[in-house]
Amino acid sequence: MATIFIDPSASTNGAGTAASPYNTWASVPIAAGNAYKQKRGTIWSGAFPSLASGTSGNLTTITAYANADGTDSVALPQPIIDIGDRIMPGTLNGPKTFTLWSNVDIRCARSSIASDVPIMWVGSDVEISDCTLTTNLTALYGEKCSRVKILRNKIRCATAATSTASINAIVLAGSQALDDNVIDRNDILVGDGGPAGAHVIKVSAAVPITSLQVTNNKIRTASGLPTTHVDKAGIFIGWAYGASLFGPTGTAAASIVVSGNDVANLVDGVFLYTASNVWTHHNTFDNQGSFGVHVTGNTAHPSSGCMIEWNKCRWAGRNLAPFYGRGIELSGGSALDACSGHVVRFNDCSYAKNWGGPLDNITEGVGIGLDDATAGCQVYGNLIRGTEGNAIQFYGGTSAPADTGGHTIVGNFIIDCGLGSYRNRRTNPVLTGCAAISTSKTQGSRTVIAHNVIIGGTGGVRFDASSSNVEIFGNVFKRQTVYAITAASTAGIRDNCYDPAIPKQIGNLTMDGSGTPTPALLSTGATGDKTADTLVDESFNALTGSPLLDMIFRKGVPFAPLMLDLVDG
Repeated sequence: MATIFIDPSASTNGAGTAASPYNTWASVPIAAGNAYKQKRGTIWSGAFPSLASGTSGNLTTITAYANADGTDSVALPQPIIDIGDRIMPGTLNGPKTFTLWSNVDIRCARSSIASDVPIMWVGSDVEISDCTLTTNLTALYGEKCSRVKILRNKIRCATAATSTASINAIVLAGSQALDDNVIDRNDILVGDGGPAGAHVIKVSAAVPITSLQVTNNKIRTASGLPTTHVDKAGIFIGWAYGASLFGPTGTAAASIVVSGNDVANLVDGVFLYTASNVWTHHNTFDNQGSFGVHVTGNTAHPSSGCMIEWNKCRWAGRNLAPFYGRGIELSGGSALDACSGHVVRFNDCSYAKNWGGPLDNITEGVGIGLDDATAGCQVYGNLIRGTEGNAIQFYGGTSAPADTGGHTIVGNFIIDCGLGSYRNRRTNPVLTGCAAISTSKTQGSRTVIAHNVIIGGTGGVRFDASSSNVEIFGNVFKRQTVYAITAASTAGIRDNCYDPAIPKQIGNLTMDGSGTPTPALLSTGATGDKTADTLVDESFNALTGSPLLDMIFRKGVPFAPLMLDLVDG
């Protein structure tokens, strides 16, 4: 348990004190709990010794010093440890544990191994903080590890594009529980390429993860350009099962948190794969190729109970296949109860782009998608404006199970959506107006679409013949160019408020204040589909730049009640 000083620039190999440091890492004595300090502004090139793991309360430490008395100054450059075409000592199944790495610059030029070879294999009870990590491949890989802290590092990984090597920055994985791990305030740049399943921060285990924090990280591509990878997420969390967020007295304490992250130019901002009870809040996931927030489940590992709130998921979509373009996407893979019971509230899911998606159809460019048998979700208080496709979309799946309903869609504020959606955009584009809220194969439990404010766009709500048990009431429709509601029948439609200038309306109350009922009108066609020749190329912009929008999405303002006030007059 000694403190040992190393200065590779020293002319002679000393005794390891601050006044007489070693000038080579090969000279250092190895013992558990030693503190090793390399002088700032120096470079060590070559192999690194196999340090001993520490013990609880007595970590083996690798850090920096600046002055002859052994004190440090963070204003000076970090010491560089350049291990060349090597990795730090330790193996996948034999990593170092109880160690602390702090304020060092570690560089690895490893390029000869195909996949997932990191700078360092990370064991349990390890902290890596305030370091700079540079590599062509994965930076840090923890197998079967818990109580790991990866904090405030600058990570530059997979800087050489490759199609064969995984290019994860941080991986925590294994066949046992990975608990109490924290990944916080890291600044990460990644290269493009890598096989399917390569993500930036990837946490996944063969048994449920019950506690995890991924917070305040900034993630970008090294080029500053959108990735061309097929499914690369900024944050991927697989099979995580946190404590319930919905206690008897309100929101319970979260044990799995994704918060404060800023991710751009990936495929997904965060991908919660077979994950439940994850609190995803106050993230910025703008400019993703497919989804800002992506949540899926399957029959073996259903996903439920996630709270998705106060996120910015704007400008999703890309003009290449196979990118989808949806701000928030929930999917159950067409399986009953595979994705259900989530809360999506107070998010900004604006400006999603419809470039056709994998099927080159009109169902992309969506603000919030509840797709492929997602059921029983609450979607309220969200701001969605300027999406090229539907603002909110329900789809029961190609083989929809018996119950794809049970949703509550209340108090959302939707402006100028559905005006840029194309059929066959990449092959033979035909402009086709979408709705603000669209249902398809939504059936089983009752779905409620109520008290939403829908302004502009081609249509307000599209309720097709494949859906049933949907109630549409208390909504405000203003300045739609073709219809307020299009439906196969008027069952379940009541007490909505319509702008009299809308060409087709369904309901019993106009917005002129007279209270005079209007006839129930059904749009042309069995399901009310509209074609390009009915689309008026203009949108309602009266609220653009209005203080109202700033007030609605100001942090901390509960704007669902505000919307209800708007509906009530």
